[in-house]
Amino acid sequence: MKYSIEFNSQDIELPNYTLDIAEMLEKADKTNMSEKPYREKTEILYKTLGNILGKEKVEELVGKLKECDPNDIQILFLTISNSYNKPVDEYQEKQYEETIHKLEGVTDFADKMSKVPDTVERLK
Repeated sequence: MKYSIEFNSQDIELPNYTLDIAEMLEKADKTNMSEKPYREKTEILYKTLGNILGKEKVEELVGKLKECDPNDIQILFLTISNSYNKPVDEYQEKQYEETIHKLEGVTDFADKMSKVPDTVERLK
């Protein structure tokens, strides 16, 4: 699969999604949700972005670590994570919609069946 994002009006092709990238994202996400100091969490996210996109590309997109807006780091990290998760999210959404559609069919059938006794009574 091909993965890409748009960030700061730039279209960026992402590398192929691999177990190594999944593991990097997972570790960074766990750190980001931890009680570690904000600076440490931000540094780890920045380093993870550099490992995925390349250090030069990250500097181009958000700037040097000590000079950039930390929110840009967070947003770029989440944008990349969402891009890699998109195929699974779409698959799960499709499965959910199909299940709801089936349940609606069962509900319609049950509604029709509940009217059968009234119809039989009227026919007598």
